[in-house]
Amino acid sequence: TFKGYDQKNATYNGKRVTFTGIWEVTPRPHHVSYTFVSVTSGVDLPKFIQKKAPKDGSTYFNRTRVFAEEPTTKTYIDSV
Repeated sequence: TFKGYDQKNATYNGKRVTFTGIWEVTPRPHHVSYTFVSVTSGVDLPKFIQKKAPKDGSTYFNRTRVFAEEPTTKTYIDSV
């Protein structure tokens, strides 16, 4: 957001006046979401497996390192 010019520190070199603009930077927050999908074409995962995807409620900003969370359950055997 442009806040204005620094009037006190304007410079004059005999030909022109130079003003310095003042900006306030407000970083945009980013969030992480996880989704499980089947690698088998045409097969959707059951809702109860999709619900096991990790949840990350943190807020991240540009250049923040983010590491993927490991799911708590990595295997499911259908007993049918």
